[in-house]
Amino acid sequence: MKCFTFLLLAGLSVLSVNAQKQIKISGSVYDAHSKETLPTATLLNGITQKGTITNAYGDFQMQVQEGVVHIEASFMGYQTLSLQLDLHTDTMLNIVLVPGIELAEATVTASKEAVSAGTTPGLLKLPVSAIEFAPSFAGENNLITTLKTLPGVSAGKEGGSELYVRGGRFDQNLILLDGSPVYNLSHAFGLLSVFNASTIKNVNLYKGAIPAEYGGRLSSVLDVSVREGHKNEYHGDIGVSTLAAAFTFEGPIVKEKASFLVSARRSWPDLLVLAAMSSANDAEFVPGIYFNDINAKVNFTCWDKHHFYLSYYTGQDEMFVRSKYDGSDTESSQGWGNHLATMRWNTKTKGGSLLNASAHYSRFFDYNRDRYNSETVNQWTKQEALMEEIGLKFNAERTLNGVFSIKAGVEGLVRIFSLPSTEYESGSNYKLYDQGTQYQNVLAAYGTLLYSKNQWSGSIGLRASMFGEAVNDYFFMEPRLALNYRLNDEWTLKAGAMYNVQPLYAMTKANHGFPGYTWLPLSGNLKPQTAYQVSAGFHYNPLPNLHVDLEGYFKRSYNVAGNYMYSTTVYPANEWYKYINQGDGIAYGTDVLIEYRRKKWDVKLGYSLAESAVRIDEINFGNWFPFEYDIRHDLNIAGSWQFQSKEEGKKWLTYNYAIHSGTPVTLPSQSIQSIRPLFPNHNSWYTERAAAYYSHPNNYRLRPYHRLDVAINMEKYKKRGSRIWSLGLMNAYCRMNPYIIYQDGNQFKELVMFPILPVVSFKRTF
Repeated sequence: MKCFTFLLLAGLSVLSVNAQKQIKISGSVYDAHSKETLPTATLLNGITQKGTITNAYGDFQMQVQEGVVHIEASFMGYQTLSLQLDLHTDTMLNIVLVPGIELAEATVTASKEAVSAGTTPGLLKLPVSAIEFAPSFAGENNLITTLKTLPGVSAGKEGGSELYVRGGRFDQNLILLDGSPVYNLSHAFGLLSVFNASTIKNVNLYKGAIPAEYGGRLSSVLDVSVREGHKNEYHGDIGVSTLAAAFTFEGPIVKEKASFLVSARRSWPDLLVLAAMSSANDAEFVPGIYFNDINAKVNFTCWDKHHFYLSYYTGQDEMFVRSKYDGSDTESSQGWGNHLATMRWNTKTKGGSLLNASAHYSRFFDYNRDRYNSETVNQWTKQEALMEEIGLKFNAERTLNGVFSIKAGVEGLVRIFSLPSTEYESGSNYKLYDQGTQYQNVLAAYGTLLYSKNQWSGSIGLRASMFGEAVNDYFFMEPRLALNYRLNDEWTLKAGAMYNVQPLYAMTKANHGFPGYTWLPLSGNLKPQTAYQVSAGFHYNPLPNLHVDLEGYFKRSYNVAGNYMYSTTVYPANEWYKYINQGDGIAYGTDVLIEYRRKKWDVKLGYSLAESAVRIDEINFGNWFPFEYDIRHDLNIAGSWQFQSKEEGKKWLTYNYAIHSGTPVTLPSQSIQSIRPLFPNHNSWYTERAAAYYSHPNNYRLRPYHRLDVAINMEKYKKRGSRIWSLGLMNAYCRMNPYIIYQDGNQFKELVMFPILPVVSFKRTF
């Protein structure tokens, strides 16, 4: 009887515990000074040791037991906040974190903020300090250059600004700036990217296990958000480097309610060249290249729970050559650019759900123009292409209980392709190629179930997408999976899988190695690209300042596109889709990331062992051949050392050493010579006496690539803000890394773009 009574009481006790009321906490995490939200901040229930992280907008949800709860809120570079609350009903909680004592050192040396690989498979979170104070080309910080130091992200050849992630093409990455897709990354003809480091707030790169909310690309997602602007004080910075000048200004419109941020950059060496050339009486030849961009963002809050954001970006590049001779003048130019705009609203309901709605507009254009004027002749030629995208998206997030939460949404978009056309005028106007306008409509719905209990956590998602000139031309289901298992405080195992579909392509306009491509829709007999990828690995954290992350992956692609046989004819062709080949792709490898951080110095090592190949029936007899950026070994070592710290300022050294296998190139395997013209009836200004034979694309490799970049940074504190000088060397030991290989007569020669280059930049913050 006593035993039965004991069991009964124990059972009632368990029921009582289980019957305890569940309290839902929702809210946002803010910076105490600027009042900007903090994405990926961590919130931990001190009793159950379970927690959550804030989403991309700084919002969170979590469930706790009714009564007294202990919550710890933390974010890298900020002081951890501990709260003790007595809760008996669902609660809205806004948390404010104060920058920590070591924030200045973290900002200066980048040693306190690591690239967070963490326990989510395929995800890398990049701290802004790693971008701002990394060695950079000509003193201009470059997010893409920093990303290329990470494992699984191919550096490609010298001078490129595109991303090649885990064996994927450059067009297989979804690049988002404040939710609006970016269709061209390059500035200064591929030397820099469109992202201004002074405006970046948060960077997430998904290499695998991409969440279901993202779609339309095969390889990766780069999600970049722009800062909202300080809501309490006015701040800004002015910078000048050997390549460009820039300024940023931000501040409150209504304190703690509304703020703004505006930033602009422009290259300036071309202005000096033009001024010098125009002042010379004998000036006959003027080359130039320039870029400019503007970022602007406004946000405001209504009734403490409705948040509105307006974000805008515009940028343009142009390379030109102008000449005058004997009463005539000519001009040739190539240009490209982006216009992006995003409107977003988010709020929290009384029930704790997080709602978000956004609309975006993205426009990418590129052109080639040639003009010749004389006393008797006035003629011009132009080739132009344009792509526009208009999209709407709505999603909701809700915590169901202490174990499950859900995220679901819908999106629709329209893409408008003004396909490449060529116009010519010499007395009369001719349209040589007019491919008209094509439309692509996309409708998608997705849902993700997130799970977290004991040592297990993960998510399973499904994305359903329809697209085509008619929205129901194609229908695909795209499952996504991410899992991790925490063995103990040091070891975490992780795995992921995904299936992706891509309904558009980007084709290069030439094969000589310089940037330039055009986005194209599905047309003719082209099929959507598809791919699945599986990955698995572990995260090892034996010490607070030591992180080791390893992931292996296997990726299989279908209907991947390439214009290997006619790379220069896609632009000026009416039936352009006939010049595009489709086939299969395969990629597999291992990514390793090791980070070690101390108070005065840090080091990061990234290594990839990988292989990627393509098979197309019409090429190489249907056999596999290397992908353009098939790099077997890719090693990067980067870090910093603070060698002086005083009350008036600091000095520190940053470095980056990269070495990787040579990238594949296509060169003639044989050359057939003849003493007579090979095509005697061919009407041409030259006579062909040789024909090149190519065994298959990418049949040779460039020499192995390696380079060292170093910079010394000196900061002096002022009454308001600080002054920073940066002096450095890019390619410090003058390694002659080839950009392309070209044929000169019977010889092949290497073109080297960047020998040793000095770097000087100045920045004044206020």
